[in-house]
Amino acid sequence: MSRNADRQDPQEMLARIDRMEQGAEQLLAKLEGLQAELGAGAVEVWSEDGLVRVKLDNEGCVDEIELHEYAMRYRSTLGEHIRQTVIQAKQVHADKTAELAQRLLGDTIDLQGILNQFRS
Repeated sequence: MSRNADRQDPQEMLARIDRMEQGAEQLLAKLEGLQAELGAGAVEVWSEDGLVRVKLDNEGCVDEIELHEYAMRYRSTLGEHIRQTVIQAKQVHADKTAELAQRLLGDTIDLQGILNQFRS
């Protein structure tokens, strides 16, 4: 068998690359639309008592922490209060991100189910 028989037709290869590029562009357009629809990105969460506000950036990193003036009355537990609010904000961000990814992937993978396995 000659080496030429193993080679693909260049036109066929270019057509495949074009299809892949179109698929990637469609996926990016869908992603942008879903991000706008879901408001994915920055997340803002207030503690139940309204004393602590945590804002995460698009990547899920803490961007801002705001304390109500009365929060300083709870100095001994304030650190834990802030930590719990950050955890809550991270869960909200993870849920939004998972919903976005789930809608992109369709029913092939249950991302929310996977996330729930890691929460206790």
